[in-house]
Formats: sequence, structure tokens, C-alpha cells
Amino acid sequence: MHTLNKSLPLVALCLTLLVLGLSDPGATHGAESASDSNDSWITFLSHRSGKNLLYRMRPDGSELTVVFGGQIEKGPPLPEGAQLFREPHWSRQSPDRRYFLSWATDVGVPESKYNPNVQFMLYLGATNGIWSTVVEPNAEEVFAWSPDSRRLAFAIHHHKHPRVGYLRAAAPTSEIVLLVADRTAREVVLDRPGIWSPSDWSPDGKRLLLEFKSQAGSSALDSTSDLYELDLVAFQDIRKNHREVSQADAVTLLVQNYLKELTGKVEKPRFMCGRYSPDGKHIAAVRYLEPWNGRGRARRGNLALIERAALTITTIAESPGDQSDGFRGPICWSPDGRRILFSRNLTEAESQSKEKMPGGLAIWSVPIEGGEQTFVTTGWCPEWR
Repeated sequence: MHTLNKSLPLVALCLTLLVLGLSDPGATHGAESASDSNDSWITFLSHRSGKNLLYRMRPDGSELTVVFGGQIEKGPPLPEGAQLFREPHWSRQSPDRRYFLSWATDVGVPESKYNPNVQFMLYLGATNGIWSTVVEPNAEEVFAWSPDSRRLAFAIHHHKHPRVGYLRAAAPTSEIVLLVADRTAREVVLDRPGIWSPSDWSPDGKRLLLEFKSQAGSSALDSTSDLYELDLVAFQDIRKNHREVSQADAVTLLVQNYLKELTGKVEKPRFMCGRYSPDGKHIAAVRYLEPWNGRGRARRGNLALIERAALTITTIAESPGDQSDGFRGPICWSPDGRRILFSRNLTEAESQSKEKMPGGLAIWSVPIEGGEQTFVTTGWCPEWR
């Protein structure tokens, strides 16, 4: 079992020069929203201690604490002078705020002394930092919580060798899996060619928002990224009313009749990191307007709002003028549905502002009507519950 680095004092965090920002009152403004309450929490990732860590704080920036990640003090024997760290990446807080999911790996430091085989796995843990455990060793980076916090949806992509990670000759396929959090039940609801990932679970529990990446050419740089909705109720009805139908046939029927394309007909833009609004009427997503560059990132993007009924798309936030890499996912809504939190790089002017924030990723909030972007804290991957 991983042991959190609870010995890292908060005072030291506040005084340490950060890779992506400073953990001081001037660098954590908090999100300003009518949904602020004593029960509300924001989780996010940050390098502010020098390592990837998952943090939790109140919307006003108070009660900042480490939730997951850090040095593994009780682990395997290591070479002299080497240390092992658990590094969380994509992470999400459960709707009831009791748990988190995190796609994490263990990294040896220094690499010259200890370089373990890096493998990301999906962890489930308590947001008070008391415990964490692996729930799925083969899950991919993108996943979602059910609205009742009892189940999780994740993807298994069958395009990598399970040990060394290189591409197989066969075309990639994906499974979308629903797993009860205590691992007592598991169900595959989609098995399709291409790269599919569950971006979000609808507030009414009836749909999964899926991200689909297809390779239009021989290079991943030519790929598109679109959003689809999968009707979970229809899947259960097929299974219930056609007991003689195999799961593979049920998935085929579902795909033919209940997999709805949301953004695939929009020319050129790539939609990623989609999230349902709390009332389920809108979807916020990162929209990239130009192809991926050589580093695997889109060069220009914005934050878009999709109205589900009419599928109209509105831009609510643009990248600053001197930002070449656009917005970064994941994103999230405020609990009252009035604001969206996202991450992007600080501009040079912002880095030199009175807050004296070093360059790097920072989290911002913006009203759904658009307008001024409000700084929240340094870091990325926000989740407000």
C-alpha cells in the first residue's frame, strides 16, 4: 500500500519555489462562485512541491492539503541513494466528494540509479488521503464517475503491447468498461475499432459522453477527435429484453441505434475533455482549431459550450494572444453550473504580475456566458464538487 508523504509540512510548501507556481496567498485566489459552501472541494494536480501531487482545497483557496502522490516510504528495496515516487496524472473527485480516481505511475529518482518499468494504473482512494488502491491496471488516462459515486467508467485500448507499449500491427480497438467501485461487478458496454474514452457520465446516469479519436492518415498528427453519447439505458434494455443475445451482439445493436454523434460533422475542430453541465443541458469542451504540432499538442484552441438539444456551439473563452499551445484538459463545471474551470499556461505578463507567479500551467474559471478569466491557483486537472 502506498504511503502518502504526510511529513511534507505546508509551511515548506508555501516557501518552496515551485515548478508551476507558488503556494502562497497571492497564488491561490480561489474560484469565485455562488456555489461556494463549507462542503465544497476542488481537487487539482500541481508540481508546486517539485513532484506531481494531487491536492484538495476549499473554493476560496483555504484548507490546502495533499491527497495523493509523493515518496513511497514503505516500498521495495532500492539501490543506495535512490527514491521511489508515486506521480498522479489525470485525476477526478467523486460527486459525493469522498473518493478520487487517479491515473498514476511510480517513478524512480534519480533515473540513473533506479529506472523502473513505468506503467500507469488506475487508483481509487479517499479524498482525506487515508487510503488508496489499484482498481484497474489496464485502464487508460480518461475516465468518469457515475453521478451516485458508486461506479466508474474507463477505457481499455487494445493497441499497445501490455509490457513495452509499442503499437501492434493491427488497428486499435477500445473497450468501455463500467466497474462497481468495490469491484463486485464489471460490464463492457462498448467494444469498437478506434480509440474511445469516457469523458463524462450524464447527471441523470443515463448516458456516457465519449471521446473518439480516429487516425485519418498514417500519423497520429492527422487524427480527429469528436464527441459521442452512448445510451446506457438502451444497452440495459437490450440485455434485459433479449436474454438470448450475446453481449457482443448487444453492443452491436447499441452502436447501430444508440450511439449519437455530437461533433463529428463539424469541420476541422477537434473536441476533447467534454463535461456535462450539472443540469445536463450543455456540454463544455476544449476545442482545438489547428492540427497537432510536433509535440503532440494543438497549436490553437478555445473553450466551447455545446447546447445538447440543438447542438449549437458557442465559444466562451479564448487563448491569450501569446499562447501557442491553447487550453489543456481536463476541465470541470462549478457545482451551480455558472462557471467552468480549465487550465492553460500563464502568459509572460501574468508571470510578471504583482502575484509573481512563475511560468507554467494555472487553473482559471470563466462564466458560461464568457467574460473575464479569473485565476484560481497554479496547477491543472481541476475537479469541483
